[in-house]
Amino acid sequence: MTKRIDKMTILIILLILIVISGYAISPIIMGKFNKYKTLSQLSRPVTVTAHRGGANLAPENTLTAFKAGIEAGADMIELDIHMTKDGHILVCHDETVDRTTNGKGRINEMTLAEIKKLKVKNHAGKVLNEHLPTLAEVFSLVKHSHANGYKCGMLIEVKGMNDLYQGIEEALAKMIEQQEAREWVVVQSFDDKALEHMYRIDKHLRLEKLVAMKFPGLPIICDGFHLSSFSFDKYHYISSFNCYHGAISRSFVDEVHAHGKEVKVWTIDDGKAPDVNMDGVITNSPDLW
Repeated sequence: MTKRIDKMTILIILLILIVISGYAISPIIMGKFNKYKTLSQLSRPVTVTAHRGGANLAPENTLTAFKAGIEAGADMIELDIHMTKDGHILVCHDETVDRTTNGKGRINEMTLAEIKKLKVKNHAGKVLNEHLPTLAEVFSLVKHSHANGYKCGMLIEVKGMNDLYQGIEEALAKMIEQQEAREWVVVQSFDDKALEHMYRIDKHLRLEKLVAMKFPGLPIICDGFHLSSFSFDKYHYISSFNCYHGAISRSFVDEVHAHGKEVKVWTIDDGKAPDVNMDGVITNSPDLW
């Protein structure tokens, strides 16, 4: 009898786990049924953001990539920021330089001078005569493009959850003010703390929330590797929810629009995006758009 009960208990637990797992991935499953269309087929105009500058055009998060993204006609270039040991804002996706350069080390444990000695690697692993840029260098490039007739903005992602980079929000806000760039700079993050901090510093700066998926029927979102409570009151200061394209639903997009917010989807690489009345695409291939 005891053995039978034990087997029944295990079976019930397994069934519960299967149901929970199925529910957890349901947004991705439903996302498979979205119709994908090219830019000309979409029902409304969208903004085009070059992800990491246009990572399919040149090595990601480099000045070469940002220049390529701008010249491809992107409305914005997207970039990721970290802070060096000596307080400089560096542009790089990862917390380490291992994957994208010929060096190794954590950005927050290295000085800018140490990082500038390293050279960037391309997709094939070939070392190039290029270095990871600072945010100041990217600002200089974008402002130069403005002087040449381009009207490209910047979508800056604050990295480093769990307060990895103390003071990065203040340093970013100060640089945006110094560059007189508030009208064409947007800040996004998965991290609620970073977004809330930016809002406290500058309530006029446009802020956008990165979302991996919204669970249907529940006030819960997955933002990166974390689960967070979701409500429009909580994110009243957010202008756009930037969502993973494989888990986006038309109902969520319509709900966001009903609350006066926008939706961008990431990351689109083949020139097609889900037809969900979105407001923008974030792509590694801005030339296809």
